[in-house]
Amino acid sequence: ITELTPAFMTGHDKDPARQADWQAAAEDRLNWGGDVVGGWYLRGTGFASVQVVACSANRIRPTIPCPVGPQP
Repeated sequence: ITELTPAFMTGHDKDPARQADWQAAAEDRLNWGGDVVGGWYLRGTGFASVQVVACSANRIRPTIPCPVGPQP
């Protein structure tokens, strides 16, 4: 996200404090096994999209394992 900052369309999205808050929330969510999705309009007609899927036990159906399996 930080590397894309100069291309963000709005000052709101470029705000370092806002980015830090988003990154902290994303890290927190990943730490408890949640997924993270974000999107930002870029100058021109571009759109940056980020998706990080945590491969952890399913909170609703804990008997469903991660399809990747445990990693060494």
